[in-house]
This record gives sequence, C-alpha cells and structure tokens, in this order.
Amino acid sequence: MTAHSTPGDEPEESTLPGKPASIWLATNPKTDYSPVTEPTSVDVAVCGGGIVGLTAGMQLAEGGRSVAVLERNRIVSGTTGHSTAKLTTQHGIKYKTLQSKHGPETAYKYAAANQAAIEHVANRVTQWNVDCEFERRPAIIYTEQRDRRSALRAEREAAWEAGISATAEDEVPYTTAAEAGVRFDEQAQFDPRAYLLAVAERFEDAGGQLYEQTAVTGISDGDRFQIETETQHVESASTVSVEADQVVVATQFPIRDHLGLFARVYPKQSYVLAAEIAGDQPEGMYYRVDDPYFSVRSASSMGKNRH
Repeated sequence: MTAHSTPGDEPEESTLPGKPASIWLATNPKTDYSPVTEPTSVDVAVCGGGIVGLTAGMQLAEGGRSVAVLERNRIVSGTTGHSTAKLTTQHGIKYKTLQSKHGPETAYKYAAANQAAIEHVANRVTQWNVDCEFERRPAIIYTEQRDRRSALRAEREAAWEAGISATAEDEVPYTTAAEAGVRFDEQAQFDPRAYLLAVAERFEDAGGQLYEQTAVTGISDGDRFQIETETQHVESASTVSVEADQVVVATQFPIRDHLGLFARVYPKQSYVLAAEIAGDQPEGMYYRVDDPYFSVRSASSMGKNRH
C-alpha cells in the first residue's frame, strides 16, 4: 500500500468537504477499544494496529493462537488510514532494481507475495461481504521524461521475468504528457478503514484481544517476551506488562531495532488532495515515477458516510 502522511493521535472529524481529513477516517465509524489495564499473557503480542498488525493478528487467531494487538492510538488511524489505499504488485520502478541487486528469484518472490496479499484481501471481502469499495483496477506507472523510456521498457521486461503480465502503455488516458507507461492488470483499490474495521471485529470473534491507546515502550527477552506498555486512562496513565511467547512488530518504525535500521529510515511526507471530478472516473490507478512522483486513483467515498 502506498503510504503518504503522518497523522495526529485521533481520527479526523467526519466533516467533508473542505477539511484536512482522510476520507477513509472521515466516512467510517470511530473506534473505542479499551487500553490494556492488567497484566496479560498470550501466545503472540502484535505491536501496531494498521493493516499489517491486524492482518497478522487475524491469521494467528484463526490458527488457534491467543493474540493481543496493541495499538498506541486508534486502529487504522496511522499510515494505513492516511494512504491512497492501492493494492498493487507495482510500486514504481521496482522489479529491475530487485533483479539487479538481489537476483531474479527475489524479484519473483516479491511479486508473488504482493499478488497473494491482493488476493487475500479480495477473498476476505467476498467471504465476509465487506462494504469497502473493493474494485479491480489496472495499475499504471508512467514517465513524462523522454529519456526514461528505456527504464520503463527494462521494468516491463523485469516484471515479466518475475511472473507478471506487464504490458506497454504508451498512451496513458489520464495524461497526454506521458512518454511511456507500463500497465499491471488485476490490481485493486479499496477503503482500508472499512475493510480493517471488519477485520478487527472478526479478530475479536476469533478470540483476539484488541487494545487501543496502549503504547509499547519496551520489549525484553527471557523465557518469554515481556512487553512493557503505557496506557492512558481518562484519569491517569499506568504501566502494564504483557507476556508473550512471540512478538510481531508491525509499527511504521521498528521499535525493536537490533539491525540498526534507524540509520536507514528517514521521515517522508506527501500530501493527498481529494476532489470531486466531472465526468467518468479514471479507468486505472496511476503513478508517475519521475521526481516528484505523483499518484492518482478514484474513490466514491466523498459523499458516503458509514457512521
């Protein structure tokens, strides 16, 4: 999923248009799960309540594990709730880079994993009959720079070698400025908050424990992991320990960083503008790979409110 901005602590008010709000948060219900209030023991603790954390928690709970998902703020109010919500195997000029740096097998695995993720969401939407505007759309990368045509041709060839039926798209309907493009079919777009609220509900039905306003402040080793948390009550803050056999860290920044990833991670923010358009919606999802990059997709949530 393409992430774009860093949010505040709370979901935005459901007032559109003309407000600085994520349309996913503004047109879906807020959540009010309680923080963890007493020492808890589970098989697996998941740190982070975005699409990665909730999906991992759901899979583990369905597999018979006792699971606690710990979210610092409110679920799906972070990166996931402020994304363009594209489900694609295509993320800019990626496959040629993977092929060159890590070999064709890695590029193939990357493509297969991302396509499996799309199908996972599609199957859940069908299985649970989730109203989340899930739609199959082509994903199209393009360049407006004539000297980058060869780079897109190389990307298309690398994608083919990775098992993706990428096709040339030299005429991009969205813009007349495109010099070359590559089209990936059978991709998708959706409303991530509507989808993940359904996942959260099913997670609890499967026996999962979901805690909001529970910040993980430390993870220590031992016979079992000790996850230290700080929870914010209306009256006062408190510290509670969660014990687990395994821990999944599903936060945007790795809060347990034995690999020194802090040295490679840097803050990045983009801006999303949602506006009503005249005429038909664009057929696909578009991504300009030039600098600055530019991402476009349609959505029908502007006039919809699920509260």
